[in-house]
Amino acid sequence: MHPTLHLPNHLLNLTPNDFHLIPLFLPNLQRLYTREHLLHLLSPIHYPPPTPTLHIHIHPLRKKVAQADPYFLQTLYPLAYKPTPPINQSKSP
Repeated sequence: MHPTLHLPNHLLNLTPNDFHLIPLFLPNLQRLYTREHLLHLLSPIHYPPPTPTLHIHIHPLRKKVAQADPYFLQTLYPLAYKPTPPINQSKSP
């Protein structure tokens, strides 16, 4: 049984890697995450995986979350990723 993420009108099945990334992104919207930082979080051993590994983890997560919010995870190519608040979330003054 895989963990799930409940979004407005969407229920997403998460992989173990998705499950590790989502708690990082959600409480820290608008924060930039460098590729190196995310690689370290996914594989904290002293020999991080090759850089394409990160794309392999981020791409499916972005595709799943895009069903609810296509702008949730932005790529600031080639250096970083940035989660953003939902489009329909109102900003307080």
